[in-house]
Amino acid sequence: MLRRTALASLAAFAFLGSRSARADENATENPTVALTFDDGPHPELTPRLLDILEREQISATFFVIGSCAAHRPDIVRRAFDAGHEIGNHTWSHPVLTRVSLAQAAEEISRTDALLKDLTGSIPNTLRPPYGAMNNNLSELTLPRPLMLWDVDTLDWKTRNTLAVERAATESDGGIVLFHDIHPTTVEAIPAIIRNFKSRGYHFVTISSYVTWEVTDPSWLDRA
Repeated sequence: MLRRTALASLAAFAFLGSRSARADENATENPTVALTFDDGPHPELTPRLLDILEREQISATFFVIGSCAAHRPDIVRRAFDAGHEIGNHTWSHPVLTRVSLAQAAEEISRTDALLKDLTGSIPNTLRPPYGAMNNNLSELTLPRPLMLWDVDTLDWKTRNTLAVERAATESDGGIVLFHDIHPTTVEAIPAIIRNFKSRGYHFVTISSYVTWEVTDPSWLDRA
């Protein structure tokens, strides 16, 4: 059995089969925020974001697209070596509910294989592109959760630094969704971090935020 300790936001992910989630009673004493970034790595913006996170001494989670990671392996390795979590965001960012289950499995497993080669481990979590999911996909990804979010900053839509900042800081934390492929998002991050720090928030990665249990240890031996 594999356990992850965490503060769980049950609305943020799907659980089926051999998975379960629970709140860490100790974690509820302090407000918590998990900054998550999708669709990278970007050749210029992701390194700039990593510089910010290093300066602020906080960890985040990057849900990377496999095809992008294949072209920028050094950025993925840098993020991982710095203590950030690397999550699976599929190989080519399709709407997984609109492709065959076999194609969805290929999108996920191909990215798993690449990220294991780059980091030495299979990602603990997956985030389906566009948040599109159904029961078949949830079963396919067992025992890992399909990880959604509590706060969507809509940074992809507004492309406005102040709007992204407001969307994040007017929230109560939890899992916050960004995309590290927009300069306006990266520009908003320092102010967002300062705001959450001023309110006493604790910054965490996804795997230190949620708890799930693996009851089939054979999954750990997957390539």
